[in-house]
Amino acid sequence: MIKDLKICFFLVVIINFSCSRDSEIDRFTLVNRHNIEITQPDSLNSLSLGNGRFAFTVDITGLQTFPEYYSTGVPLGTMSEWGWYSDPNVKNYKLSDVYKTYTVHGREVDYVHRYTDPKDSVRTGASEYFRRNPHRLHLGYIGLDFSDENDSQTGMNLIEEPEQKLDLWRGEIDSRFRISGNTVRY
Repeated sequence: MIKDLKICFFLVVIINFSCSRDSEIDRFTLVNRHNIEITQPDSLNSLSLGNGRFAFTVDITGLQTFPEYYSTGVPLGTMSEWGWYSDPNVKNYKLSDVYKTYTVHGREVDYVHRYTDPKDSVRTGASEYFRRNPHRLHLGYIGLDFSDENDSQTGMNLIEEPEQKLDLWRGEIDSRFRISGNTVRY
């Protein structure tokens, strides 16, 4: 016990002296060192902006022009809190139907648990209901139309020199590319 106290005291002293009270965190530099830059289309590298109530996930064009390409990676989407939907609770499930009691630090605490035993139809049904509800609805895509004179849709392979940057500090995505000799920026 005394040995443990000495170690704790030693650690507190070291931590206290190693932290300068006069220095402040340069948050701007800290955040900006994690900005993201993308220079080629990749279905696992879609970028999202959002605030917890709204989220917009974009492809290399800065919009949602190629949702099929990204569907096998990180899918594109537009989600909003007001777009949440719940199926009707016709069986009147209550959250307490899915509680399971655990002993935590000597006291019993109820946690939500996912029940799957088909013999316990109430708990299993409640588990499935609360797992699915509420759920967000995808509100739609906003993208560019790269149709040519013959109305044939051009593909991602025509995107040249893509350059996309996520500025975490400002919450902005800057997307630039060339298509058919024209520069596009969003």
